[in-house]
Amino acid sequence: MTQVLAATGALFRDRDLFVHDGSKLRRFRVSAPVQAVFFLVLMGLVAWSSYATARFATVAPAVPAVPMTAGARMAMANPTDAQLGFRPSSAPALAPGLSKWVAPPTLAHYRQTAALAGSAGTSAPAVPAVASRGRGEIATDVSANMDGAPGTPAGMAAAMNGGVPPAAIIYFPGDGIALSKTGMAEVRQAAAAFKAGGSAGTIKVVGHASSRTPNMPVERHLEVIFQKSQARANAVAQALIRAGVPADHVQIEAVGDSQPIYYESMPKGEDGNRRAEIFLQS
Repeated sequence: MTQVLAATGALFRDRDLFVHDGSKLRRFRVSAPVQAVFFLVLMGLVAWSSYATARFATVAPAVPAVPMTAGARMAMANPTDAQLGFRPSSAPALAPGLSKWVAPPTLAHYRQTAALAGSAGTSAPAVPAVASRGRGEIATDVSANMDGAPGTPAGMAAAMNGGVPPAAIIYFPGDGIALSKTGMAEVRQAAAAFKAGGSAGTIKVVGHASSRTPNMPVERHLEVIFQKSQARANAVAQALIRAGVPADHVQIEAVGDSQPIYYESMPKGEDGNRRAEIFLQS
């Protein structure tokens, strides 16, 4: 160490450092040996840092690299259901009546999945083409939703009216109370059917509402849905009268949301329950 300090004597000389402590200027003397010691320590730290960096950069990987084959790359890009942890489907066969409510591509995908799993759905026939909607079924303003209740809308309406099917079902999309063009056409057809029967008997209009409203007290909620159903029944009754049905042959009834024909888990179900039904009674 003495030899090192002696060798560095030509590089390091005693130096004076001046530091102002806020009140006066102070002088500190740093001897040449002290400067040499600090220099050696600094060089040691630099050398150790360089060595650690080089050692870290050259560490061998824990698992040796293995060239990936084309098959391995394909397996990673397209893993099988088993590799992903999915179990085979055990879905039962679909009821035939669901073809009226479920889109053909959805049915086809369900049956394809069931066929791959070997379930009972493999024997189901091909999905038939969905027939165009006729009277008594849901109008073009509202399409059937996937959560539709079993049976046709007309059949369910008949079940709540002593088994008598409605002559028409008028839908009010958007929670409105005004008749759409499709609704007006349905009203004119019902009025024509009433006249064709000799204008005998009465026409009963039943107004309905969805159970969905904005946030409000329960009492106000019940009042609003009843008022909506009554307004729809009145709108259809007035349209029937304008179409030539005598006013004294038209009866109206408002039932609020007490007779839904669609589950309201989606907006389309709500639209399906916002309706008015026309019944021809002898």
